[in-house]
Amino acid sequence: MKSFLLVSMVFAVLILTLEAFLFGVYLANIGSINYIKDDGKDTHNNSHEWVVTKRNAVATYLALYIYAEIYQVVLALITIYTRNIYHLVSSVGFLAAMCAYSGVQYSELHKTLINAEHQNWQTICQAISIAIIVIAVVLVINQAAIAWQLKDIFIQHTGEKTGMNTNLIKANMFFNLHRNAVILSFFFFPAFTLQFIVIALKRNDPEFIITVIVLVLSLFLLLLADFCATRELLFPLLVLIVFYLGAIAYLLFKLIRLFTKYANQPGKRSLVVFDIFTLLLAFWLATITVVVISNFGKGLKKLYANNYSRHGVPIYPTMTQNSEISKVSARKYTASGGDLYNPVAPPPREQLDF
Repeated sequence: MKSFLLVSMVFAVLILTLEAFLFGVYLANIGSINYIKDDGKDTHNNSHEWVVTKRNAVATYLALYIYAEIYQVVLALITIYTRNIYHLVSSVGFLAAMCAYSGVQYSELHKTLINAEHQNWQTICQAISIAIIVIAVVLVINQAAIAWQLKDIFIQHTGEKTGMNTNLIKANMFFNLHRNAVILSFFFFPAFTLQFIVIALKRNDPEFIITVIVLVLSLFLLLLADFCATRELLFPLLVLIVFYLGAIAYLLFKLIRLFTKYANQPGKRSLVVFDIFTLLLAFWLATITVVVISNFGKGLKKLYANNYSRHGVPIYPTMTQNSEISKVSARKYTASGGDLYNPVAPPPREQLDF
């Protein structure tokens, strides 16, 4: 399992090094670009506003990759610590998404940011972009292979929480799908919003202030969503569903703006990709929250009682404290239909809910 985290850290450092070098080369030569407009006419455009816009677009890519690489290492840590099969799948899925984004970055640099007369430094930038794509692909393949080797251990560990209770197994699955959506939203929503703030908006624009407020509010609401799910708080989750619907409307508005007011904005492709990813996550959160609410009262609150608590009840007192039942005994006990929360004689197998 350590190899999963180690590989994540090594590749994160490698990608960040290349991104920093790419940004340095671009920033040192941005003033020499002869920009080609959409009508095909060459214009030596070194105006302050143009240079700042182009520089901010590339700086945003670097900042985004810094955030992404830190995020993927943290996600790998969470995955290894919890041994949760759902987090394992999400971790590999996130790497695949960033692999796709590396292609978007290359496209932006090639068609928009470096859409100019050919110069040697531009060739260097394109070569670095291609190298990042290759490294991202290798990372996904490597982590997927490690995840495949770990899947049985993670499935067993995740299954030990629910025993043979089919209703609890299903409820736990949807709870973890909700938690994964929240975890992924902690990357995609801030990443999209920050890109939009840096690339598209001006500080004197009222939309700038609104977007900053939405960013801060979204982080709080995401944390609240997971807390309410673990505590089975109905009313706050119903309110959050309304906020999710509002987020969907907000993201659709931003998407329309990207094809109207900001149609020629540098970094548009990146903004569109992240807008769509975040839009899908918001829709999924709204849907899965309804399912999580429908599973209230099936034992999940007790299962995750130690979350958000310094002195919470251990998930498995018989497996985490000194107890008469060892780990092996606990597995045998749950396999026979017993309940670790109420350690009484297991019911006959014909009475089990399959």
